[in-house]
Amino acid sequence: MKIPSGVKRIEDFHDGWAVVELDDGQMTYMNTEGKLQKGRYKDIKFYNKGFARVQLQNGYWTFVDSEGKLQEGIYREFYDYHKGFARIELQNGYWTFVDSEGKLQKGRYRKFYDYNEGFARIKLQDGYWTFMDIKGKLQEGRYEYALDYSEGFASVQLEDGSWTFVDKEGKLQEGIYKYVWDYSEGFACVYLTNGFYTFVDKEGKLQEGRYEDAQSYSEGFAAVQLKDGSWAFVDKEGKLQEGRYKRAWSYSEGFAVVQLKDGYWTFMDIEGKLQEGRYKEAHSYSKGFALVQLKDDSFTFVDKEGKLQEGRYQDARNYSEGFARVQLQDNSWTFVDKEGKLQEGRYRNVYFYNDGVARVQFEEDGPYYYINEYGEIDFNLKKWKSVLEKDPMMFKFIPFHRFADEKFMKEVNAVIKQVLVNYVKEAEDIDSASRYVQDVMKLINEKTEVAKDKINSYVLEIEKLAEKEKKEKKELLSQIDNFFNEKT
Repeated sequence: MKIPSGVKRIEDFHDGWAVVELDDGQMTYMNTEGKLQKGRYKDIKFYNKGFARVQLQNGYWTFVDSEGKLQEGIYREFYDYHKGFARIELQNGYWTFVDSEGKLQKGRYRKFYDYNEGFARIKLQDGYWTFMDIKGKLQEGRYEYALDYSEGFASVQLEDGSWTFVDKEGKLQEGIYKYVWDYSEGFACVYLTNGFYTFVDKEGKLQEGRYEDAQSYSEGFAAVQLKDGSWAFVDKEGKLQEGRYKRAWSYSEGFAVVQLKDGYWTFMDIEGKLQEGRYKEAHSYSKGFALVQLKDDSFTFVDKEGKLQEGRYQDARNYSEGFARVQLQDNSWTFVDKEGKLQEGRYRNVYFYNDGVARVQFEEDGPYYYINEYGEIDFNLKKWKSVLEKDPMMFKFIPFHRFADEKFMKEVNAVIKQVLVNYVKEAEDIDSASRYVQDVMKLINEKTEVAKDKINSYVLEIEKLAEKEKKEKKELLSQIDNFFNEKT
């Protein structure tokens, strides 16, 4: 991706667009091809569902679509589109909804939240809460507070401070509780008036078990704390698994994280079988891998077979789009793929991959760059010359496709050659200068050879596809001939 001139700062991509700050302090958007929108704004937010929030020069806000077209309405404050509607604060201080065509709903409210399962929870002008459907019709019930719908029911607080559930018809369940949590997999966790936790189904029927603490159901089981302080898992029939643990977290991707009596953590499958690994810290599985801290305080990743990756890191984050952020022993950061292979780049700061690119920073307070899945940066020729003049070792980040451009590579190599010549002429220590020159030339040779192999493989793949298409076309033409020959 080429970074246009005049760009001072770039943030992460969302829905194919990144927020950018220009040299003059104005804000706009850039797509993944490096193209800027025409609009210039005082402040802007990320794209979400095809629309972005932008602040005009007069201080008011509106929406811009992916074509850069502004809606007509202007507002004091507003939120992203959700389920086809966005929450907006009008100039009189009240709130309402606007649809994707810019049309306002009639109601005006003190506060409200996004639509969820067809209803939005709103705070009326008298201070009570209720629900509104997408047509703007209000339910009859009025509550001290209300939470979003989940699996057909919403949690609501009554005037006496107790909690219960209301369905989409506005009908209240009979049960009254000190507090409640959202329904998950057909059951809601509730805090009873006697101080214990249990679960209620959608008919309002309570399970028999009573617990000191509890988590919501996930993948058929809920983690619960028993009266002796230990944790276990209960299925939807209310039957406890045999295992007892010091602490437990919900199932994710077929495994739950549990803390054993000796203080170490491990993973347990649906059958209650423990993995062999023991860790100082463990995170839930995500995308097939879990982040764990080993007994020597280093971090790594474990797959669902319990096999550890070879890499050991000072710190790490979960996988995103096939790559995880890891901090090496020299305090630098880089990315590791699911095979455990590290990218070549070393950075001061890194952010997760999003829309195929990740934001990285080489030095504290330095500029941010975007890298692709190969760890490559792409600029226009002028920018590459500027970067290589400062550090020829940045050659390793040139994208493979650039090596097929003879003119580009000729100019790039000319820049590096001149940098090395000047370096040698000005060097006070010829031995260190020689080592540096050799390192740069070795890097250029290695990167060039890899690039040639990549380009050759691309060419072969294209030729194979072309040959396959040619063969299929020939077969199809033959079928047409045979079909009509039989008809005559």
